[in-house]
Formats: sequence, structure tokens, C-alpha cells
Amino acid sequence: FCGLEYAFEVATNDLGVRDYLDEILADLSGDGHGDPVHYELIALEGDQYLVCCEDDVVVETGRLDRALSVLLWHINAEVVQRSTPRHPVIHAAAAIRDGMTVLLPAAPESGKTTTVAGLVASAGFRYLTDEAVAIEPATLIPRPYSKPLSVDRGSWEVLASLRPPHDGVVTGQWQVPASAIRADALAGAGPIRFVVEPAYNRNADTRLEPVSRAAMLVRLADSTFNFQEAPQRNLGILAKIVKQADSYRLPISDLHSGVELIEKLFTTAYHA
Repeated sequence: FCGLEYAFEVATNDLGVRDYLDEILADLSGDGHGDPVHYELIALEGDQYLVCCEDDVVVETGRLDRALSVLLWHINAEVVQRSTPRHPVIHAAAAIRDGMTVLLPAAPESGKTTTVAGLVASAGFRYLTDEAVAIEPATLIPRPYSKPLSVDRGSWEVLASLRPPHDGVVTGQWQVPASAIRADALAGAGPIRFVVEPAYNRNADTRLEPVSRAAMLVRLADSTFNFQEAPQRNLGILAKIVKQADSYRLPISDLHSGVELIEKLFTTAYHA
């Protein structure tokens, strides 16, 4: 498998784990950069599970769902860590339609995965990622990172149609490959046309609020992984993004309404 700059492989002696990982990581299949990092998830005697990365033990636990959660967390953390030397990597979701990308930066539990899932499932958008958007410095084009969407329990009702067959494997979270939502859900590259910050609030009036370039630049800087590793590079690239994109905040309590508002931005831009 390969996510951005990180190539990896997983070995296991548990056939159920093998089938689960093959299913949820299918969209990350492909050639990587150099030799893949080797993971093992081993079922031991006495209902114990061991997760290793190369020769290092990551976790030993009596719960399979915890072993899988830690494995997926470690992979994602390494994808980000290996990518930041070459790219600004923004903690955000992203989707593309009509050759244009919407970037969805947000704090945890603010609705970025739910919003991008709604865009892909019901509005014809294609999926870039729900977690980490790596920007090519020369072109400002985001790179796809087709990890499975990590749908937390609070979004299960509104995204009930995406319930996977393995929903009980990891407690409290669904792992949903975008290709399971739609066969053509995976995206190529496209310039960032809109930056929309979802802010879930069950009592909110779902609406788009224009945000100044300066305010969104601060928001993106705060959302960039390892920003201080290359602050001048990162700030310069983020400034170019907010200069070319229209920025909004999206207080959201109703997913359908939020998706419609973002869809309208694209319809208007496409016909302009």
C-alpha cells in the first residue's frame, strides 16, 4: 500500500484481519517510494494481539479492535510525518468536482469527514482525503491520499447508507473506502477553488459565512502539520492558496443543507 510518501505492507496470521485490511485499504494499493515499511499484526495465544512496525513493538493488547485502531493510527501518523519535509500537509478533508477542489480544514469532531462523505455520496464530488491534504509546492495542487473515511459514531445516523459490513470490527468507528461509496469516487488533481471550514453545532443555522484571506491564512497555518519545520515555505504556499480561493466558514447542523451550499458554490463558479 502507499499513502502520499509512505509505502507500507502488513503481514498477519489472522485471516479475518487480512480480509478486513484488504477491504478498507484497497484504495491505497499501488507502488510506493522505495522499500515498504513492514508491519505485523499477530494473533497470540490467549486472545492477545501484537502490532509491530519493523522490529519495534507498537502495542500488545487483549482487544483486536484496539490492535487495529493503533495500527491504522500509526500508519496515518507516518504518512503525515514522511510527507511534511516535501509538502505543506494540512489537517483537512478535500473533494473535487468540475476540475476544482474544495478544501475542508477543521478541528477534530467539527465535521470534516462527515461533510466530505456527504459530498461524495450525494453531490457527485470525488474524494481526495478526509485527514491530510498535501500541497505540491510548485503547482499548489493537492495530492490524493485515499485513506478510508474514518466515520465516528456521532455521524452513523446521518451517514447510515455508508454502514460497512465490518462495522463492528473497530469499536466506535467505521472505516469506509471511498470506492465503496461510488465505484468512481477516487479523484485526480485539481486546483483549490474554495476553502470551507465546517463547524458542526447541533443548534447552528447551517449557512456559509465569507471569511477574509487573512483570517483563513491563520486558520490554515494553525491546521498545518509540523508547520514550524518549514515556516517560510509553508506560509508562502498557504498565502497563495487563500489568494486564489474563496474562503468560508460553514456552521452546520444539517448535512444535507451543508452539502447543498457547497454544491451551489461549484455550480455558480462553473457557469461563471
